[in-house]
Amino acid sequence: MSFDNFILYAITAFLAAISPDPSVIFTINTAAYHGMRLALISALGNTIAIFILSVISAIGLGATIVASGILYNTIKLLGACPRIDYPTAVAINWSKNSCFFVK
Repeated sequence: MSFDNFILYAITAFLAAISPDPSVIFTINTAAYHGMRLALISALGNTIAIFILSVISAIGLGATIVASGILYNTIKLLGACPRIDYPTAVAINWSKNSCFFVK
């Protein structure tokens, strides 16, 4: 890699690292409405998800998933399913200002 390409890559990686993405905004929102404990849990969940995606990418399953329409759609549908711990989360965060309920 040439030095010019490395500098361009470093600048791009830095800007991507400091820009807020949806997971950061979600964690900030969770901290504001539900406190630091749940914000740390959501940040941990985001970190685990990024780790899993990195492992999938590193072992080459990403290309396989993209190539297989059925597998890709199955993963998309599973991701859209409600969380397993949703009733517990609702019970813990029951309040007027909870983001789990539509006002």
